[in-house]
Amino acid sequence: FYPNIENDNHPYFDLERGSTCLLLPRGRYLEGTLKNKWISILGMNFDKSLNVNVNKLERSSLIEHIIFYFGVHLQNFKNPRSTAVLNEVFKHF
Repeated sequence: FYPNIENDNHPYFDLERGSTCLLLPRGRYLEGTLKNKWISILGMNFDKSLNVNVNKLERSSLIEHIIFYFGVHLQNFKNPRSTAVLNEVFKHF
């Protein structure tokens, strides 16, 4: 379940395989700023969560990708009923 980010300089993060990669993945993936923020958030202590600058659009996209990632990698994961609640919870991060 824990993602493989050993090569965090690779341009893509494959959400289905849970790892960074050099080649464009076939399924869902992150790239650019979102990939970099994803990697920053993965190893973060929540005490320091305010150090990652994420705008509203990025936060919404990251939450959507986190839900997808958990759905792929956690057995019996149930999607939250409302992403609006998650956006409200994480609006200060």
